[in-house]
Amino acid sequence: MGFWGRGRKEKISIEIDKNLYADFCVNCAQTNVNEVIEKLIKDYLGNSSIGNDDLNNINNLDIMDNANTMEIITKPKREFIVKGQPFTEDEFESYLRKMVPCNVKRTIFYKNKENKRNIWKVRNFTNESSLNGNLSSGPLRDWDTLGIVGIKLEIE
Repeated sequence: MGFWGRGRKEKISIEIDKNLYADFCVNCAQTNVNEVIEKLIKDYLGNSSIGNDDLNNINNLDIMDNANTMEIITKPKREFIVKGQPFTEDEFESYLRKMVPCNVKRTIFYKNKENKRNIWKVRNFTNESSLNGNLSSGPLRDWDTLGIVGIKLEIE
C-alpha cells in the first residue's frame, strides 16, 4: 500500500482535487507541503483547540454520511486551558496534580452544536491518576452514542 521513505515513515498516496491542491501549494509556498499536511492531520486528530468553526464543520460529516461515501468517526477533540493559556494534555495533567484540590471548568461540545458546562471538583488526583482515564470513564464515556465532539477543561 505504501513504501518506506527517509525517516522510516511509510509513504502513502491520496487523491485530491487538482485545483484545491494548487491553492493549497500557493498558500504553503514557504513551507514543506508534507509537514503542513502532517500538522493538519495531527491537529484534526486532537491536538487543536475546539472552536465554533470546528463545530460548524461537523455538518460536513453528515453530508458525507448521507452520500454513502464513507463513515468518519473521530474521537472528541480535547482542549486544556490554564489561566487563559493553552496547555497540552500532559502539561495540564501535571499542573492539575499540583493544584489539587481545585475546581475545573468543564465544557462538553455536542454534534448538534449545543454545549454543557459544569464544574469538576477535583479532590483526589495523585501521581497514579490519569487525566485520560478520568475523561474516558467519566464525561466522555459513550461519547459516540451521545454525540460528543469535544471537551474543554479550564483552570483559572
